Amino acid sequence: RYNLEMQVKNNKSAETGEPLLPKRTRYYQASLDMDLLGKGQNFDKLNDTYIIFICAFDLFDEGRYIYTFKSQCQESPDLEMGNGATVVFVNSLGSKGNISPMAKNFLAYVNNQTVSDGFTEEVDAAVTALKRDSETRRQYMLLEMALHDERMEGRREGRSEERTARNRDIALDMLKDKYTLAQILKLSRLSKEEIYALAQANDLQVIE
Repeated sequence: RYNLEMQVKNNKSAETGEPLLPKRTRYYQASLDMDLLGKGQNFDKLNDTYIIFICAFDLFDEGRYIYTFKSQCQESPDLEMGNGATVVFVNSLGSKGNISPMAKNFLAYVNNQTVSDGFTEEVDAAVTALKRDSETRRQYMLLEMALHDERMEGRREGRSEERTARNRDIALDMLKDKYTLAQILKLSRLSKEEIYALAQANDLQVIE
């Protein structure tokens, strides 16, 4: 799965002055993984992921066209973790490294909208059409907001389920240790009905 974005400004932290984009990749990685892993699925079902930022600036100031990051062992740099997560920063201002002529033409288009081959001609036509189509822009913005709301709701539901599971575990331990109903209600935050149902399911007695 791929997350591909254009970045035109190197935003930095007001507190530290450090670029914000590297930390943003962590948020995007978490979002991708949450979308890919359905409820109850094992994590070994996760697809390989690629987060790709096409930048109109050199984030790392080394003049490279492309900076590719994977999880590697500090003590043995040639050893990759193999978790399937890759982050790529494409620098439109780069001059170092081997990239195809088509890629160079595309980066030249990013820099100054120069149309130099069939591919950049198609890109330019698509960009022009989108700029003219206000309805498409509006639908795209609505889609972005809907996806954001969906992810936030999924996180809230996940946290709620985790809290409920922890509360059930607390109540079950307290039932086994013969705490009173009042004590369990206070500490587990479950309802009276939930506690009685939990006790019945585990063949335990509720002490009034």
